[in-house]
Amino acid sequence: MARGASPDNVRVVVRVRPLSEAEVQSQCQNVVEVPPALPGTVHLRAPGSAPSDAPKAFTFDDAFGPNESQ
Repeated sequence: MARGASPDNVRVVVRVRPLSEAEVQSQCQNVVEVPPALPGTVHLRAPGSAPSDAPKAFTFDDAFGPNESQ
């Protein structure tokens, strides 16, 4: 590490995009969720998984859901 460099030089931010019109018309399902109560967390569900199956959770420095503006 360079002299005077902070160990936190890189921040990782994710933005989940909304479904496109074509995806909506094809009845695709969104499998990515950004829970508002868990800042920086993204939940990923396998397509076709049962509602009782726990999603996989990933943590980033920040995460923005499909309804947030840029």
